[in-house]
Amino acid sequence: MSLEMKRYEFWVTLPNEAPMKVVEEGRTASEAMRIVQSKFPDAKVLFAKGF
Repeated sequence: MSLEMKRYEFWVTLPNEAPMKVVEEGRTASEAMRIVQSKFPDAKVLFAKGF
């Protein structure tokens, strides 16, 4: 059984910067969020939506 990759949007806010929208693919939203958090370790990451 293979799980299909989905796209998820996140709002990422780096210290002293404006929020930016980041799109990441993953099998689950939590997997995609971990990927985004690893790319931006000092940022606040909020889930926006999945599709």
